[in-house]
Amino acid sequence: MDSSDSKTSLRSVINQVTKEKLSWLDSQRRLLKTHFAAVLENYEKPENKSSLKFLKEIHTTLKSCSIITQDEDPEIANQIKDLSVFLNWIEVDAPNAVVYFGSEHLVRHWIETLIRNIKFKIERCEYSCLYANVMTQYMDVNSEEVELEVADKSKSSEGSQSTKEETMKEFSERIFTPHVDYKAEEFQRFLDKDLFDMDDFNHKRILNNIRTENEEFSKRLPHTSVSLEDIKLCIDGLLAEDLLGAEKAVTLKELKDNEDALNEVCTLLKNRIQNYSQWSWPEAVSVDFRRNMAGRYRAYMDEDIITAIFLHYLGAQWSIQLKTCFKRVYSSKIWKRGTGTSGDLYYRPQSIEGYRREFHGKSFLSMLPDSMADLAANAQIYDEDDNKNENSNDTTPMKIKQKLLHIISNEIQLNNALRPESPLTVVQTDMEWFGPSLVHEAIIAVMEFFGVTNNWLQFFKKFLESPLKVGSAEAPVQIRRRGVPISHILSSLSGESILFIMDLYVNQVSGLSVYRIHDDFWFWSHNTENVKKAWSSMNSFVKIAGLKLNEEKSASIVCKHGSDETSKILGPEPLPQVAVKWGFIVLHSDGKFRISQEMLEPHIKEMRECLQKSTTIMKWVHCHNRYIRFFIRNFAEPAQTFGKQHVVQIMKTLQSIFNEVHKEVGGDPVKALKKKFESIWENKDVMDSWVHWPVREGGLGLYNPFLEFIPLHETYRKQEERDSKLRSSNQIFCSVLDQDKNEWERILEESKKRGSKRKVHDKTEEVEEGTVTDLEASDGEADDDEDDFKSQGKKKRGKHLKRIAFKSWCDRYRETRWKRWRNCYCILLKNVGAATPQDSDADNWRECMYGSQLNAKFGHDSFINTNLIPLSLISSMQSARVHNN
Repeated sequence: MDSSDSKTSLRSVINQVTKEKLSWLDSQRRLLKTHFAAVLENYEKPENKSSLKFLKEIHTTLKSCSIITQDEDPEIANQIKDLSVFLNWIEVDAPNAVVYFGSEHLVRHWIETLIRNIKFKIERCEYSCLYANVMTQYMDVNSEEVELEVADKSKSSEGSQSTKEETMKEFSERIFTPHVDYKAEEFQRFLDKDLFDMDDFNHKRILNNIRTENEEFSKRLPHTSVSLEDIKLCIDGLLAEDLLGAEKAVTLKELKDNEDALNEVCTLLKNRIQNYSQWSWPEAVSVDFRRNMAGRYRAYMDEDIITAIFLHYLGAQWSIQLKTCFKRVYSSKIWKRGTGTSGDLYYRPQSIEGYRREFHGKSFLSMLPDSMADLAANAQIYDEDDNKNENSNDTTPMKIKQKLLHIISNEIQLNNALRPESPLTVVQTDMEWFGPSLVHEAIIAVMEFFGVTNNWLQFFKKFLESPLKVGSAEAPVQIRRRGVPISHILSSLSGESILFIMDLYVNQVSGLSVYRIHDDFWFWSHNTENVKKAWSSMNSFVKIAGLKLNEEKSASIVCKHGSDETSKILGPEPLPQVAVKWGFIVLHSDGKFRISQEMLEPHIKEMRECLQKSTTIMKWVHCHNRYIRFFIRNFAEPAQTFGKQHVVQIMKTLQSIFNEVHKEVGGDPVKALKKKFESIWENKDVMDSWVHWPVREGGLGLYNPFLEFIPLHETYRKQEERDSKLRSSNQIFCSVLDQDKNEWERILEESKKRGSKRKVHDKTEEVEEGTVTDLEASDGEADDDEDDFKSQGKKKRGKHLKRIAFKSWCDRYRETRWKRWRNCYCILLKNVGAATPQDSDADNWRECMYGSQLNAKFGHDSFINTNLIPLSLISSMQSARVHNN
């Protein structure tokens, strides 16, 4: 059974199960309305409001209703049980029972309570049926559209189709022609002469060890044991990469759950790995161009599943091996490190410099896994509307990108506090068509330089030179001469290997460590000359490696203390003369990121068009949710360092998006949804709370972003009430300056008590006013746990000591040693926590905002039998992507 048959059969099972569940919901509604029609009609008669006879009628009707008796609602069940006891007692001792328990007020209460619960039950069934209608509409329309999906691609809008054709043309021109300006001899000379200093013992020893290890690994890998768990991890990685498309993804999921099939794949994979040198691509692999929410088309190879697993496994093994080798260079003395202040290489782990190195280490080669278990987390996600890794660990590329923006904001504020006279220059760039532009000869040269054996070099060469069909099934087969296939871990390894060389070279030339996530580069310093050196060395490298920096995305900004909010002072030439941007935000010279309305406009227009084209309620909701989350992700994640102004910006921008997208209904997405699909509501005034309630709990699941940002805004308001200094996060660093002055006064006073003369530079001389010895300074700031300072102090005692003044003391220790400065630094990096209710997340705020309306309408917020919710269909809907070709 091929993948399309598999997908069809799975869909038919899901549809059958879903239709049966939804049919049961409708039958419940009809049965309840019919069963209780007479009781509800009789309740309207005044004489029945407190009639004991009518109460017995209600009781009998409730007990005879199979839906009620089978229901798991404990409230109704307990009421029926309690009422049965009450009515049975009346039958046994009618006169006394009526006197003591059958008063008019008590009977009226029983009747009102039971009637209210009956109405709640019917109302829940009404909304359950609305839910069923919504799901049925999605299922029916989706089944038709799936069959027509390929054909519909030809009906794309003219502008979008034009962009796709332009992408295909540019892609083909790049990958099927070698880079004419690349000179293999020059690149090899660069590797041999400019990268490592082979006259230096450490350089030579580390490089030779890496080469030896890679030679041994090359021999060992073909005989490595492959387990079922390895295959499953590869499948998880492929699913996260989204390499194979929807149909083959279904087959992968089924394969993962079929142990017999996995065993067969495992056997086949072992055989392929042992005979890796004989592997080759099939005669031709077609290329599928997919458009993401950012408007860019990506070219995916449509290879078979076994080949994909085979390449993913080998790619993972080589990535883990080479990342370990590259990290060894990074952790050695080869890698230049300095604080950017005094050049003091010594630092405490619990200092600002310690945090910088810790984060840079996490971001370094972050596209490559450390182990097989990291394959899914480190997936190369190219579709910006993807939410798979939203709640995953902090080492995913998106999490690192968000944290990097926080760090840049922090560094600007820190520099303004410590060096207001020396502005911080920030540079950003990435590669132009990086994947399709990678030169095959350069990739192989780097692998060979680090000791990969010839047989494996030939395997990598065959992987890179894939036979492709671009455009249609009738297109000629052409061999790729440049670039790497998208979403392959071997491709990530190829790119990261080239860029590691660039990272190392820039570091050797400028002393700066570039922050890089794949081919996005950021670096900064208050030393403009070092920034210029880094920029020049990057340009030199890309020329040698046959690459090109993306001029449109290359930018620089000078962040200067006292700049106004409108100024954007660009970096000095030769730095790029464009303002720094990320997502939909622009960095200004006052150190603040601000949302750009101009950058948003085409995406707002596209969202509006996508909603207009949506043929079902759930597709409308899905499209709305994906776009809003896409916008929010590209506004940057709120953190203390951005301050309240960032949250206010996001809330205002979201409202302006709603106003534009839903302008016919005053910017209200619920009204827009009701208006577009008014025929399905059966003239019912649908509650907003039901529309926003999670789809897995019986609602429509329309995302309300303000439930996330109102709590954050409340948090800032409460912070401002507690501490006025927090109104400006710039002031947090400035407040620590006062602590430094107090500490210095204490050290200076203690130094004076020890005497007015010291042995300095082999002679006794008058002590310079306002100075202390460096030993006194380091002892003065040492904490109880600073064993390194104590041992350092013992070495210095009895030796000639230099004296330092306040400024030198601060410049030397603030960023490299003092814990109080790191504490402030890390406080600003924290994500903003939600304020009340219960200082918790958006779920509690949703309950706070909508729960009372649901309770008033249904008696509680569980208004649908969870056993009847079509979870498989919902999972399918939520994993679907927004296709807007």
